Amino acid sequence: MQHCDSQEVEFQQRKLDRIFASLIKARPADRSRLETGQAAWSDRKDAKCLVYSRRRGSLNSLKAMDCFRDEIIQRQLELEKFPRAKHG
Repeated sequence: MQHCDSQEVEFQQRKLDRIFASLIKARPADRSRLETGQAAWSDRKDAKCLVYSRRRGSLNSLKAMDCFRDEIIQRQLELEKFPRAKHG
């Protein structure tokens, strides 16, 4: 089960990476701001989810994988809502 969860997290991370790369391509002038925001999000995600992996027991490993998966999917949704081109 942990293997499946790990594969799902990796799949979702690759999807997030593609979404982010597409956003950078569409908004090159915002690259620095987007990269800073992505790094800050990653730090928050790790702080939130690594708590579980530091605890003993296989249930906590599953909770960590669920946390990572959910946070990554939420970030995908946030980035997909980001405007692709400046208007005005």
